[in-house]
Amino acid sequence: MKIRVVSVTHTNFSWIHHSGLYFLTEPLEVVINAELVSGGTAPMVITWTFEAGACTDGLSVPWLLRWFLPNWDDKNALYCIAGLCHDAGYASRASNMFSRSMVDDIFRGTLRLSGTNRFRAGAADLAVGLFACRHWGRDENKLSKKSHLSIELKNA
Repeated sequence: MKIRVVSVTHTNFSWIHHSGLYFLTEPLEVVINAELVSGGTAPMVITWTFEAGACTDGLSVPWLLRWFLPNWDDKNALYCIAGLCHDAGYASRASNMFSRSMVDDIFRGTLRLSGTNRFRAGAADLAVGLFACRHWGRDENKLSKKSHLSIELKNA
């Protein structure tokens, strides 16, 4: 099964940077309208809520590649939210609702909606597939304790 991201909305995205991490300064709600693709499509709404203090390391892009794909974009909240949701999905093993590849689908789709071109979003997705697997279920920043995932399937 795959997830196709259709749209993403969010509440005010406010953060501070400290010691290489980005911390939310107020609660955040991210609503992702998507389609579950498996033979046909099923509309769904994915809601991720984050407490103030939740933290991420951004997109975990190595320093040498940040000319190609920034680790964080101060002027593009959706770009940063793609990394935050991806980190939360990996930290919580997507709350046993999504597979790793589905979390990666959400990441890539959100990057595309942020304005990242297909080539760069695809390169980010490829890098995640190759290198991030060891982080599945590892919650180094205790993000799973400061986030909650819910899913609502809609009638077509």
